[in-house]
Amino acid sequence: LRHQNEVLRKSVEEARIAKEQALAASHAKSSFIANVSHELRTPLNAVIGFSNMMASELYGPLGDQRYIDYAKEIESAGSGLLKAINDMIDTSRLDLGCLKLEVEELNLAACINTVIMELKAFANTKNVSFQTELLTPDCMISGDAKRVNQIIHAVAHNAIKFSNQNSLIMVSLIPAGSHATITIADSGAGITADMIEMTNHPFIHEANVLSRSHGGLGLGLWLSKRLIEVQGGNLTISANCPTGTRVTLEFPISTKSVRAA
Repeated sequence: LRHQNEVLRKSVEEARIAKEQALAASHAKSSFIANVSHELRTPLNAVIGFSNMMASELYGPLGDQRYIDYAKEIESAGSGLLKAINDMIDTSRLDLGCLKLEVEELNLAACINTVIMELKAFANTKNVSFQTELLTPDCMISGDAKRVNQIIHAVAHNAIKFSNQNSLIMVSLIPAGSHATITIADSGAGITADMIEMTNHPFIHEANVLSRSHGGLGLGLWLSKRLIEVQGGNLTISANCPTGTRVTLEFPISTKSVRAA
């Protein structure tokens, strides 16, 4: 019996040490990603800024339209890369528990309208349009403005990306008790239960070719889910493959709004 207890004690101790080592390795990985990402972001901002200046011919004509087109391509590619780097930085901050939020009172309907305007050009490339049903245009929530817009933007961008040509994306805002619910639904390829499970892990792509062909780091929905959870909300995805995807975002309604009601 004494021998068995000793074996059990050693097993528990080994498991504890292994867990601590795994946590330390994860922390080191997150710190490394954050540091490298910061180092990449500075020169990348210069690339984007100078290519924008060239594309707009700020200091005079470039002489050939192809130079302007190339500069626009550089700016576009650089902006996409910068977004990926920023997502990795946010992922590292969440893992390290050092993501800072600046909570304030926000008009959720105004956030939705802002995101739709930002995505209008991208939606036009596929002739995709938004139909909104904002039942409470004065719905106020408590949240970080940058992060709330980031969440809505990521989900709406995904809806456009996976939508069919000439289709419609439905966006609704409905208050329900202590939360305000945003629903973003498209009629694209849809998502399976297995794909939904993958959104619980960063850097994982859906297995099907249609989804993987769109590129990306596999951070969008995972990051949105984490960002809304740290603000007291929730993100859920319905498995309606192949009839489209419905993503629901629940944000806590501002206590001031609750008292006013």
